[in-house]
Amino acid sequence: MLNLSESAVSNEKQEGQKIARFFIDQEFKSEKGPTIFVGASDIGPIRAILALIKFFPDIKALYYLTTGEATSEFKQQRKLPEAIMDYRKLAINKIPNILFTAGEVHPEIANVLTDNFEKSGATVVWLEDAPGSLRNRIGQPDLVFCFNAQSATEFERIRPDISRKKIHTLGLNPDFLRLSIENPQAKGTETRKRLGIQESTLVVTFIGSKSTDIPDDPQILAELSHTLKQIKTDTTQDIILIRRDHPGEPNPEVYDDSLSFYPEKTISMPKGSELFKQNSTAEICCASNLLIGVSSTVFDEATFRGALAGKAGEQGTLVVLRHEKSYSLPVVDSGSALVAYSSTELKQKIIDALYNLNVQKKLHDAQKSYCDVEGMEQKIKNAINLILRTLKNQ
Repeated sequence: MLNLSESAVSNEKQEGQKIARFFIDQEFKSEKGPTIFVGASDIGPIRAILALIKFFPDIKALYYLTTGEATSEFKQQRKLPEAIMDYRKLAINKIPNILFTAGEVHPEIANVLTDNFEKSGATVVWLEDAPGSLRNRIGQPDLVFCFNAQSATEFERIRPDISRKKIHTLGLNPDFLRLSIENPQAKGTETRKRLGIQESTLVVTFIGSKSTDIPDDPQILAELSHTLKQIKTDTTQDIILIRRDHPGEPNPEVYDDSLSFYPEKTISMPKGSELFKQNSTAEICCASNLLIGVSSTVFDEATFRGALAGKAGEQGTLVVLRHEKSYSLPVVDSGSALVAYSSTELKQKIIDALYNLNVQKKLHDAQKSYCDVEGMEQKIKNAINLILRTLKNQ
């Protein structure tokens, strides 16, 4: 397995980029392997692609470009064409064998990437890093790797113009492979110690979405604060509320007042803060008894962690999503996570997840059924072999 440097990804996470930028990650001496170009919108999709790319037997060169904050910045300043021009120049100057994209790349930018690389003969591969993350993508890829069977069925429904021969099921986000060697208990204990949280304390963590994508996200955190205040009146057990921002959140200040409704101890980790930098999302999840939010790959990750766990109710495995209306979502449809459609439901679902052992067992059983954790590495190797057989210009 290739040892790829992720220094540029780390820099993007810590500092963000104000312009679309071209990263040269590594150039390899091998003349056999393909030249690979990676385009994605956020750190999560990039990590998913890099986790898959590591299984290529040989790579000649690897380049990647992120849009994330850069795209948001251009959209806010009405300079999106400038970003697109930057991408077009890169597409003309660099001719890869494979173009990988994942998640929701801005449609105009995705068009530029796909159009230019299709003309150059590159093999275009789409990766669904979370169920539904490709729902707004346009273009004609050569291969699509969906998260699981349910999301593949939904993708076929919304994109009947793409041949089913091109659509495949990977069965996981490749980045979740790290969960098979993760020690969540040790990671959680260490993180709690670092944050000064007792082992007996219940930790509820709000996993933020990007407020530009979900404007009500700060209000959902405020609702959670109110709800935990109500729950706390009926128990003497300490409950800590953690705010964990999305790594691509462009306006962390919009969440600043949302914790004020919870009178007990809170820990705020706004994007860019020292606590945010010092503690990874995975570490915070492993220290948490319950994860709550609207939409995040983190919730699918939690179900995989649950499927790998030896027993029900382990830290980092329980999820309650807060939605305004019902719609099909595989992680919910499978019974692997709870969902609340009102503040009243949110209170009850939190109580069920934290205190009801029968609910915890049902969630654990559903997670083991939903997440096919057997042969995770082999599935990625199979995908690599299929990509190599599909190459058009090598």
